[in-house]
Amino acid sequence: MAERIKGITVEIGGDTVGLDKALKGVNQTSRSLQSELKDVQRLLKFDPNNAELMAQKQNLLNDQIENTNKKLKQLKEAEAQVQAQFEKGDIKEEQYRAFQRELQDTQQFLRHTENALADLKDEQDEVGNNTKQLNQLFQTQNKTLEDYADVLGNRLVRSIQNGTASSRDLQKAFRLVGKDALGASVDVDEIRQALNKLDSGEASIKEIRKELQKL
Repeated sequence: MAERIKGITVEIGGDTVGLDKALKGVNQTSRSLQSELKDVQRLLKFDPNNAELMAQKQNLLNDQIENTNKKLKQLKEAEAQVQAQFEKGDIKEEQYRAFQRELQDTQQFLRHTENALADLKDEQDEVGNNTKQLNQLFQTQNKTLEDYADVLGNRLVRSIQNGTASSRDLQKAFRLVGKDALGASVDVDEIRQALNKLDSGEASIKEIRKELQKL
């Protein structure tokens, strides 16, 4: 927060300027990006896997990481000067502590944003993998999603058809389809392991179909 570092003057890029003013641009950009992210996140609550909104969220998080790195670089450039000013008595101890808090806050915010981006990418990867395996399972049974509408329920079927199903939704669908097709006692993980052989080229659909029947 800019209020923390008012009254601290440093030299950045050859210009002597108040640190709060030097960071004004990146702070404004950060607030604008956060406002957009909140709006996108609000809409995603109603449509969790909307492709356009997910793309916007990823772009905004990338922009926020870039902007926060820029701010962190400026704070790091000023750190030695602020330390020297404190040691000479040019700034008060509370100003020095406030600068350190600003530095820590920026580092924590960067980590938080990077984690949010990583979580988003993990969810997208999970959705892709679960969708692929669900389709492979349909293929081994010579059936389609619509054939399991009674098992899955209309809401889940529609969300899969519309591409709005979450990774958790798809995992639920895989479990329900697997147990309906192969029996309630079947181990879902064993089904996944069998299907993985399709990706590696170890087995054909026909061979996997036989393996699943043995399960």
